[in-house]
Amino acid sequence: MATHVVRADGTGHHAGSLRVPAPDALAGALAGWARPGESVVLSGDDDGDDVALGDPAHAGHAADVARAHRARTSGRLVRFPGQDGLPGRFPLAELTDRCAVEAVHLLGVADDPALVLRTRGHVRPEFRDGVLVLVVNAWDDREVCPFEPPVQRECCADH
Repeated sequence: MATHVVRADGTGHHAGSLRVPAPDALAGALAGWARPGESVVLSGDDDGDDVALGDPAHAGHAADVARAHRARTSGRLVRFPGQDGLPGRFPLAELTDRCAVEAVHLLGVADDPALVLRTRGHVRPEFRDGVLVLVVNAWDDREVCPFEPPVQRECCADH
């Protein structure tokens, strides 16, 4: 499951994507899930057809994020394999062995094999060019934390 920022028609909004093994089988159960003005596109793991439900005005955006999620080119993951097993504090070098995150981007922090990751119970990696990347910044001496905080500050809440 991932979230995406959609920029269209001079405005923006957020969209979610969820990859499921059999989108056709879920279409009937989720037909009434989209509220007025919303669109849902069910996307499978293969290159088969997506199933669009809800408001056709947003179906194009929903289809775009479904394709981006499948191609791993966009999306900040809300749920991912290994997430539940991440402790609150552990060596950053162990991250890629513990979960689905494939790479780490150090933001304003020098690379050091002794860095410790403090998760704060909130880890949201993002797809970048087909790779699941966690962006981290400095927390304390030799500690880093995910760039995205568990609670958004007002200055950052709209982007």
